[in-house]
Order: sequence, then C-alpha cells, then structure tokens
Amino acid sequence: MTKKIAIILIAILWPLSLFSSNTFPNFIHYIIPSLLIVISLFLYDKKFKYYFLPILAIPVVEPKLAILPVIYFLINLIVKRDKSFFKYLAISIIILGIFWKPFFGQTILKFDYEASQLAIQKSHLYNSIPLARTFQNKLRAPLNKFSNNFFSIIDPNNYFFGFAPHQIKLDNQNLNKFPFIAIIFIIIGLINLETLKRKDIILSLLVASIFNLSLLGIFDRQDFVLFIPIFLLIIHGVNIMEKKNKKLSIVILLMTIIFAIPEILRI
Repeated sequence: MTKKIAIILIAILWPLSLFSSNTFPNFIHYIIPSLLIVISLFLYDKKFKYYFLPILAIPVVEPKLAILPVIYFLINLIVKRDKSFFKYLAISIIILGIFWKPFFGQTILKFDYEASQLAIQKSHLYNSIPLARTFQNKLRAPLNKFSNNFFSIIDPNNYFFGFAPHQIKLDNQNLNKFPFIAIIFIIIGLINLETLKRKDIILSLLVASIFNLSLLGIFDRQDFVLFIPIFLLIIHGVNIMEKKNKKLSIVILLMTIIFAIPEILRI
C-alpha cells in the first residue's frame, strides 16, 4: 500500500504543477506529446509492429518537437541496425520539413542580433584576427545556448528541487516536478539500466527529447515530454530497491509520501 501511494504522489506532482500554472487549453497542449508516448509504449507492450507511429504524430500537435522523431529513428537505425527504420527516418525528415518553419522560429538557430553584436564587440579583445574569429564567431551564440539548455535539462535540480536555490528568472516556471526524495530512486534506476523494461524505446525517447529541447529558445513546459521516461526510470529504481532491501525501500517510500503531500497541498 505504501508503495502504491508513493508512486501515485510521484506521478501527479509534475502534471498538477503544470496544470496549476497554466490555462486548461495550454495544459492539454503540453501533455499531448506525453500521451502519444504512453500510447507508443502501450503498443510496444502489446507487440504491435508499428508501435512507434504515435511518435511520428508528435510534431503534428507540437511543431517545437519536430526533430524528436528524427533523432529517435536515427538512434534506432544506428543501434539496432534495422534497415526498416530507414524509411521511418525518411518519413520523420519529411514531417520535419513540413513543420520546419514553426520549428525553426522557436529554436536557438534563428538569427540573434544582440548576440551577434556582442560577439563583434568581444572580438576586439583578441590580439589577432584568427583568434577573434575562432573564439567569437557566428556559431558561438547558438552553441552557448545549446550548452546552457542541455545542462539545465539534465540538471537534477530541474526535476527534484525546482532549480532551487537559483531559479531561472526568465521564461521558466520552475515547477515542482518530482518529490526530492525520489532522486534516490532515479539514481538507482540509472545504475541498473541494463534491467530496465522497454529500455530501448525509453532511452531513445529520452535522448531524442533532450536533444530537441536543447535546441529550443525556451524549453520550459515543453520539457513535460520527459515526464514518462523519467517517471519510468523512477519506478524502475523503486522496484530495484524493493528487491534488494525491502525495509529500506519502505522507509524511503514513507519519506516520499511525507514530503510529497505538503508540496501537493501547496499547489
């Protein structure tokens, strides 16, 4: 019973935070990509040959995630060496082309006049033109933005502490996503990745989502696409701990309940 209650509380915190901080239509819009991932996982469990079709539909409902299917199928093509994925990679590239304009307009790739001017100003600090062109070039601004996004997205503070104590002040709601005690379970889940059920599809979606989000000018709220993969990693950690040390797992699950309830009530 303790395990079920803890898992329910872990599952509802991020969706509840997202719901409380946005309008209902926006909330529905943000959760649809995750619902498509759930459908894909369900079809995968049912051994449906084309379980990945819902992933192709993600750009249709959210153009900001248009490159996610491309990366997903590319990973599967490289890792599984299954040539059948090539045609789906081609389809995902066509879909990306269809939604390229709305996707590109929301990314770090679009021209940033202020960043360009700043690079020109800093180039005068170097002793030679080659050095200035090496360290202050057109690629520097988007690469810096990608790097900042990437490390923010993989930062545990983003998911277990709302970026505390140094919350992102602009363009981020700093939502409470998971009870902070649950970080123990995700660490255990990551350590025991080899036994993760649906490992291939979960990790492929995780990597593809992180890459896509890192390309966005603002990844806040769109990062809910990571909810299902991260939640499943946490559940995997719960199950592993329960098998290895049931008494300790009950203690940590009780702590999860104790700390999660006030967070949920505050929301």
